[in-house]
Amino acid sequence: MHESSSVHVNVQRLNVYVCFSAQTGPLLQCAASAKRMTAGHWSVSRPGVFYIAKQDGTLDVWDLLDRTHEPSMSQSITPAPITAIYPWQVTSEYSPHHCHLPLAGHQ
Repeated sequence: MHESSSVHVNVQRLNVYVCFSAQTGPLLQCAASAKRMTAGHWSVSRPGVFYIAKQDGTLDVWDLLDRTHEPSMSQSITPAPITAIYPWQVTSEYSPHHCHLPLAGHQ
């Protein structure tokens, strides 16, 4: 579970829940997945976007402003399970802008 202000992304096996910390029930329960979900993290640069890692090596990108019933994008990253997601800041000497990418790995 990762906290962004007071809203949490909670990954529990085959389901994803978006909850307020003080609220008893989820604000949003995303559709159950056929594959076990292993990690989740909010985007640090885009509100309403979070990443979900799966046991089959897939990374799902959920954009709640685009859709709430399915991931906006799903990409197979590796044949190994992804068990951790962290934001990685990318900088360039040629660009004054910073961008954050999800860094996915296996612990």
